[in-house]
Amino acid sequence: TQGRGPASGSLDSRVRGNDEREEIPRSHTWLPDQPALLLFTSGTGGAPKAVCHGLCGIQHSAQVTAAALDLAPGDRWLLTLPLHHVSGLSIMIRCLAAGAACFLSNRETPLAEQLLRHAPTHLSLVATQLRRLLEVPESREPLSRLKTLLLGGGPTPVELLHRALDAGIPVRNSYGMTETFALVCLSRRNAPPAETASAGLPLEPDTVFITEDDHIALRGPRLFLGYWRNGALDPSRTPNGAFLTNDTGRMDPQARLTVTGRTDTMFISGGENIHPEEIEAALLRLPEILAALVVPVAHPEFGAVPAAFLQTAEGVLPELAALREELARMLPRHALPRHLLPWPGTESAGIKADRSQWRKKAESALGISNSETR
Repeated sequence: TQGRGPASGSLDSRVRGNDEREEIPRSHTWLPDQPALLLFTSGTGGAPKAVCHGLCGIQHSAQVTAAALDLAPGDRWLLTLPLHHVSGLSIMIRCLAAGAACFLSNRETPLAEQLLRHAPTHLSLVATQLRRLLEVPESREPLSRLKTLLLGGGPTPVELLHRALDAGIPVRNSYGMTETFALVCLSRRNAPPAETASAGLPLEPDTVFITEDDHIALRGPRLFLGYWRNGALDPSRTPNGAFLTNDTGRMDPQARLTVTGRTDTMFISGGENIHPEEIEAALLRLPEILAALVVPVAHPEFGAVPAAFLQTAEGVLPELAALREELARMLPRHALPRHLLPWPGTESAGIKADRSQWRKKAESALGISNSETR
């Protein structure tokens, strides 16, 4: 069929609905502000939002992040994160931009076995995945041969970071979100533990800053176009073009970012503002705590008090009074958990948690009726 149009049964002709042999354009000039992708947020603090990205922003994010991760042709990324989430989709596009290979993880095969089979140079995990791998002796050698092991999706226990670094694993912590098409901050390779425990440094200058009320605000070409609401684009920018996140944080003189909480998960207990993430971070500093999630539960006097779901190394909950005494060295009294609950066996410490559902679990387990909730 050389020199002729597509056959009458071809996809092109079926799309046109006739047998005309017109040349179909194979290229398109994308404008920087032209919508190209909709991704939903995880809905940590409420209903998921439809985040709209332009192709130019996606390309910029992929190229800058690939360079920061030393991702190049010949490298191999073992993708273990979901493709419907920005953490997974951004890896695939990042590999395309860098000319690297991307292997999709097989849930039916243990991850340690896949490490041995594919010998990846790059890997992105959440803390729970890393902990499970460290418990498999065969996985430590392939982990130590990685160029980068990227951590994200939530806080990582300090004890776990030290175990990985002591084993020679090139762990790098990060900060990003759907609205930035993944990373905006990244700790350096072979950085000191204090930096690895933080969310890292901005990948580009003048793109991450802290407002007077401790919000994390972002600028730059990797930002999303806006939220897609009711058939229209809502730019969601401040007058100076910045995006004000729901995260709170601080930056030290070395420009290392520490995320301290979220405004949409904060609750008030007896007139005091409580950030669940601050309590979780303190809990994860304790060596016996593998995972922690804190939610407010109703209280007749204080309105709400913190309850903590805990996953422990021994599989049993610590004694509440002893735990509160340990935490009192790190937290104000009003932020100390009032209730401890076992980690639900059906839940995994994944990328993001639906805190409203976890709150319902807590109040049900504690026998708190709906009339007592806010």
